[in-house]
Amino acid sequence: MSTFTISSGAGAWIGFQVLTGSGRGMVMQIVFPLPISPLFHSKPNCLTSKQQPITAVQNSLPQPQIPVGTSLMTFSQYLGSATLVAFGETIFTNRLKAALALYAPSENADYILDIGATSLRQDVAADMLQPVLRAYNKALTETYVSSLIPVLGR
Repeated sequence: MSTFTISSGAGAWIGFQVLTGSGRGMVMQIVFPLPISPLFHSKPNCLTSKQQPITAVQNSLPQPQIPVGTSLMTFSQYLGSATLVAFGETIFTNRLKAALALYAPSENADYILDIGATSLRQDVAADMLQPVLRAYNKALTETYVSSLIPVLGR
């Protein structure tokens, strides 16, 4: 998505949505090696894979701890998602203000943020629309790239 430009068509963003959705689906199918269930006593040291993290929690914890483990895992997933969305929004807002100062210094950055992306074409003057769109594109692509920082470790 860091390759998007102002003129990127629907094919580009639809393709990236499919790619991102497939990647997320594969990540959610994390394979956990777990001991085979007691049904297979003939191979006590054999390992199997459970594809959903909740299944892994349920199979690895003693019965009384399963509700706590499952709720803690679900809570962590939602907390992580909510936190990272807030980080992404903060990064985007700061990058958009900087990009507007670069590409459209005469535009009020707070006004542009307040009207939102869906109202740009109606509320921004025609001669300033391309610079504002360029600023939006720069802010979005930099936000997408900055989301890789935790993955890359820098």
